[in-house]
Amino acid sequence: MDFARALSSVADGDRATAWTFLRDYADWCGRPLTADDGLTSDPALPAALREAYALLGRRDDLTANQDRLLAPGDLRTDGEFVVFREENQWVCEWGFRRETGDDPAVLMRTDTADPAGRGWEPFIGRLSHAVVDMVLSETLLLDDECTAMGELADGDADRLRETFPALRFPAYEGVDATWHGADGVILRLDGDSHALVRASDREVLDAAIERVDAEWTYVDEL
Repeated sequence: MDFARALSSVADGDRATAWTFLRDYADWCGRPLTADDGLTSDPALPAALREAYALLGRRDDLTANQDRLLAPGDLRTDGEFVVFREENQWVCEWGFRRETGDDPAVLMRTDTADPAGRGWEPFIGRLSHAVVDMVLSETLLLDDECTAMGELADGDADRLRETFPALRFPAYEGVDATWHGADGVILRLDGDSHALVRASDREVLDAAIERVDAEWTYVDEL
């Protein structure tokens, strides 16, 4: 899969472009989307969220390996915000302002278990882009032979950036994460300390992680 071209198209395109990317990406992961994978949802929801549910609402393997997309019936409101995704230990959640269009900006709130925690802060400019981020991030943690996570020491992050070109992903706000890729490989670099990688198969994965001398662990061995 040509991630540089595909994610540039997502950054520049409309919602339909994002959904086409997700279909192609699910195929690349060996987990194709089918007509039975969708859920219906409230017509009052933003079009982007309704379309996401219709595309992959039943697919926990793409949406809920660590954090989770809330089912339509589990959506909740918090003042002017609608929460649609939550972190697995309830320390972070994602939401959007009500009545802000078909593809609203997404915000994130951390420390949600603490009543005195932080308020809502910008995350990404469009809900459809947040769905792409969700699927990419959750499939990096699939318990299969194609994923690994790395603890990076001094200099490892720079070597990763030099080895795997940065991908043009829609811009995050307030999140220190970048996407990188090569033929058959996609990686997310979180700051300078952690990396997650998914490859087309175990052989390609092994070749990729051997190029960066970090402390790698296969997800299926955790």
